[in-house]
Amino acid sequence: MKNYKIGDYVRVEGGRNDLTGVWDFHDTGGGSGWVHIVHNHVNSPPGNQFLTFSYDYYDTEEIKNLIMKAAQCGGVEVTENVYHYAEESSGKMLRLIIADNGYIVTAHPYTGFAVDDAVKEKIRVPVRIMDVISDAEYLEKTYTQLVRVEFANGLKTLVFDDDMLCKAEMVGKTKEITLAMLVNSLEKIEYVDKCADPDITGPSLGIRGGMIEEIIIPDDPKMPNAGTMQSSILEPENY
Repeated sequence: MKNYKIGDYVRVEGGRNDLTGVWDFHDTGGGSGWVHIVHNHVNSPPGNQFLTFSYDYYDTEEIKNLIMKAAQCGGVEVTENVYHYAEESSGKMLRLIIADNGYIVTAHPYTGFAVDDAVKEKIRVPVRIMDVISDAEYLEKTYTQLVRVEFANGLKTLVFDDDMLCKAEMVGKTKEITLAMLVNSLEKIEYVDKCADPDITGPSLGIRGGMIEEIIIPDDPKMPNAGTMQSSILEPENY
């Protein structure tokens, strides 16, 4: 983070983007368990999300070991059926959803730390909710879902909605949402080119160009990835 400052132009490639808030204004990938985790979070179109922890997780056995260790240790229960576990090498959070009977419904790197109440007002993006798609499901209960959204300029993409914030009755309506992005790469560029590239095959959003307007440092500097950047590409007027 020390290499970046306000006013820098950057390119951001995201491997996953999560919906973290909703206000008024076809990859189904269902299932659960290890097969679901591999399909949606390891072999997904945006790539292996577990590599944000360490390159050790090119090995799927290492991913499986991490998930089992997190489930056995219990982690911290943040809400019903949802647990967070700090991956040892990176300190970043693994999110697990475990059914009442102990079955691991899904597990993946957690992105919610990237947005907190202090910055939500600044990065709300108006979108049209096009579809709500069941993602992780077990015994006829949906634990996580995907939401297909359309920006004002016609761009469409999928986002993860692990907290089940979007409801079926929102489909077809325009809402303001907050997104948190799990970043695969970040680099400085020399020119201004404000544009975004959604991956229509999966929840991935690449910000080809934008300017850093604010660098936010968490209250606790020991948090994983202590510091998040807001790029002008995420301002609502750009959509």
